[in-house]
Amino acid sequence: MGEFLDKVKARYDAPEAIAHRVALYLSTPDRRAVVIEASDDLHFYCSLVRRLGSKRPVEFYPGHGRSKVFKTLDVLTALGKFDRTYAIVDRDLNIDDPPLLYSGHCLVLDVYSYENYFANQSILVDIAKTSFGLEFGAAPILSWHLIAKNFMITLPESLRIEHAMAYGCRLTKSNCNLSNFRVTLHLDIDEAGHVKRTPDTTAQFIRETSLDESSISPEVIAHPCRSGITPIA
Repeated sequence: MGEFLDKVKARYDAPEAIAHRVALYLSTPDRRAVVIEASDDLHFYCSLVRRLGSKRPVEFYPGHGRSKVFKTLDVLTALGKFDRTYAIVDRDLNIDDPPLLYSGHCLVLDVYSYENYFANQSILVDIAKTSFGLEFGAAPILSWHLIAKNFMITLPESLRIEHAMAYGCRLTKSNCNLSNFRVTLHLDIDEAGHVKRTPDTTAQFIRETSLDESSISPEVIAHPCRSGITPIA
């Protein structure tokens, strides 16, 4: 039974199936569809649309990975449903991608390791509760914005060495489990959300991620992980 259900889910999540569901949704005029990478992103984007408002109905469809998002767009193009379809993907290691793909219909977010692993909501909530004593959903929104803004501005500089090491592991397909690294334990974070390194940040990063140091070359550490990251001196 489990194998059968897995096959059903695989068919449901296939780009062709997603594209046909999108096409059916777009059969009503004025609707817009946005294909995103993961179902984990659904809550964020739906909340964003509710908060900002939209002149037209918008529906989000998880594409289950960058390549499948592109395949879904290709199928929709063949179906003649591309004009009201959009997509959002992470840049990941595709540092040469322009900000927009598919004639401006696909937005490439300049994010990868920091945002996906080091700056998720649970970490921001932890910082807010520990430093500000704020409870999620109960504190003034400006307090949350201040924490998130300061955290995201100062985090890249604080973790640029570790990010470069993780980037090197991705290139060499070596082990580096970023989700195991506990940012709030191994970085100094003040009450306003500013981040600073500690003397053992790198050592703890290597230990907790089980990073293979032998796979990291000096050349990798000397180059930025993605556009916008200052190279290591």
